[in-house]
Amino acid sequence: MQPILRIANVIEDGRIAGPQLRIAAVAQALKHTGVQTTVVHPQQESEAFAARLDAIGIDRVALPIHRLARNRKAIVWYLISFPLEIYLLWRLFCRGRYDFVHCSGGFWQIKGLIAAKLAGTKALWHINDTVLPRWLRPIFLLACRSLADGVIVAGERVRSHYMGDARLPMPVIEIQAPVDCRKFYPASAAADPALARTSALKIVTVANLNPLKGVEHFIGMAALLSQWFDDLAFYIVGPAYDSQNAYVSALKESIRQNDLTNVHLMGASNNIPGILQAADVYVCSSIAEASPISVWEAMAMGKAIVSTDVGDVKRFVIDGVSGYVVPSRDAQSLAEATAKFVRDRSLRERCGAVARQVALEKLDISVCVAAHRMAYSRC
Repeated sequence: MQPILRIANVIEDGRIAGPQLRIAAVAQALKHTGVQTTVVHPQQESEAFAARLDAIGIDRVALPIHRLARNRKAIVWYLISFPLEIYLLWRLFCRGRYDFVHCSGGFWQIKGLIAAKLAGTKALWHINDTVLPRWLRPIFLLACRSLADGVIVAGERVRSHYMGDARLPMPVIEIQAPVDCRKFYPASAAADPALARTSALKIVTVANLNPLKGVEHFIGMAALLSQWFDDLAFYIVGPAYDSQNAYVSALKESIRQNDLTNVHLMGASNNIPGILQAADVYVCSSIAEASPISVWEAMAMGKAIVSTDVGDVKRFVIDGVSGYVVPSRDAQSLAEATAKFVRDRSLRERCGAVARQVALEKLDISVCVAAHRMAYSRC
């Protein structure tokens, strides 16, 4: 199919997580509608992301882009390399003759916007976090007015966090992170063998191990539930990057101190549908999220959900109907809500069935693709 639109999707962090999974899934789905996406990502720390893009046939360009991180060396490199990276992106956009530059990430991932402005290419700023300090909001709004032709927010809570009551002169479009309900389909996924071998009731979370995911509260929940019930198993599935070594060590120490032999750190997995198929209850313990794709995937797999009140979860997970939503940083509340599902299998099944239907109607990749096409047409 001859492409109707050519998009350069820029992300300054190549470590695979929710935003990278979204970029890959949406690019693949858009390809079938005549939208050709080239993903621009860093040369470093992008191996898994690059492999995924290659596997699904998405064009990509790796550039020496430095991400901003909370250490002195990373900050220095970010500042020193900033002008060169703007130039490299500007040159790419000029040569590529893209219709849009789609800049994924939060406030700090601004290089693509500046380069697009210099190249005379329309730019969309895709905001997918809720961690911007409030004192930076006026600077963000000024940057939007100066650099962006449109803004995509990954949820109503993201819009509120970044913009408050401000009105922008360009379209602001909400697009939740998508789940492919054909891939995450209970009838076609085989339970992951690592989980299937135990007869215990399995409580699962899928998350990169970092403080924003609140994994310590999942462990605290596990400690409480293990006091209340027998024959439970807890699985924490997700990678641990070197930058989080101290955090991961603290998690392991908490597991050891509480003698939680039934809590398993599984590491990264390429079989998330199988992991979720084996799960009885899915728990999200995050402190901050925009549009938590792992929750949407568990919903698509027909799992009962317990989640902290992050992102727009409350819009899609209704207490006692498709799951339960509890305050963040509260292991007791997580445990009490999860206990309802431990006690009542029929409640788990009813809530899981509703969760699957909500995912199909409101969070499926088809909904996300249509919203992207609308965003490109409006901007």
